[in-house]
Amino acid sequence: DPVTATPRAMTAALDAVHANPARFRLLLARDGIPGSETREMYDELRSFILAQLQHLAEIAFSSRAGGLIDTEFSAHLIMAGFEEAARLVLDRPDDITHDRVSRYVTELIRSILQG
Repeated sequence: DPVTATPRAMTAALDAVHANPARFRLLLARDGIPGSETREMYDELRSFILAQLQHLAEIAFSSRAGGLIDTEFSAHLIMAGFEEAARLVLDRPDDITHDRVSRYVTELIRSILQG
């Protein structure tokens, strides 16, 4: 169920940001990643994640009331949303709580699925 699974996945991913702030600050500043080989690995990983997000969007949005929406674009927006949420977690950890993220993502997914 996307309405319950998506917020759990997002908060779990943000837990990783909390646990590894230095690593995520580096990853979120892609141009600051040292070495072209490391950047290539980052780009490959990001492409893999985008493909997985697109696949999950296809599954989740297949029963959308308004019909299927552009899942490739959705995957990019989901990734961008996670990246911005990660930045907010790093910059404002007291404001960006699990509860706040979970409530927002739940309502966003519900709205999309109601189409």
